[in-house]
Amino acid sequence: MEKVLPYLIVAICAYAIGSLSPSYFIGRAKGIDIKKTGSKNLGASNATMVLGWRFGVLIGALDIAKGAAAVLLTRFLAPELPAIAYLAATCAVLGHIFPFYLKFKGGKGFATYIGVIAGLHFPIAVVLAVIIIAVALITNYIVVGTFTTVIAFPVFVYFHTGSLPSALVMTVASIVIIVKHRKNIVRIKDGTEGKVRVLFGKGHREKASKQVEELNALDNKKEEQV
Repeated sequence: MEKVLPYLIVAICAYAIGSLSPSYFIGRAKGIDIKKTGSKNLGASNATMVLGWRFGVLIGALDIAKGAAAVLLTRFLAPELPAIAYLAATCAVLGHIFPFYLKFKGGKGFATYIGVIAGLHFPIAVVLAVIIIAVALITNYIVVGTFTTVIAFPVFVYFHTGSLPSALVMTVASIVIIVKHRKNIVRIKDGTEGKVRVLFGKGHREKASKQVEELNALDNKKEEQV
């Protein structure tokens, strides 16, 4: 029990840090319920569509920061325990995706995933950020960079650390993120997925607002059919 207790404490604390949702609180401060608008996701992408790119960048930065904080705090308090930083990383991501005070409906976890990578292996986070930006600009979809990252990182962890438990723990976070992004693939096929050049290009607010209206209309149509 003494060996398990530190892991349990770290898991709970990292989950609590990850569950803090800046998109929800900032949206509320502006009188907007992000959970009921656009893609209805409590993440930076939907915040960008609904609140604009400045708030989207701020929210993304805060989501990254909380992921890094959960890992760095664990590394400071319990550096000697095997794989514990990777446990904290995964729990922080799961906290973002399943916040207890929002009926376990949060964001999709990718920004927080980048944050935990920064806390675990900062140089790799920088390399992945460059790759993500390049892939997103080439394909015009952020989600392609998301899949590239969450598939590649557990593989890197295994070969870099030689620790299968660490790699498996990160794989859990990766699988959950992929599952949470399954609707993005459907929206790409439907042509309704948010595009990089719409979210950040010229006239982005007008285009993003139109995209939000299209998503809301699509959801209303689906509800009418049910």
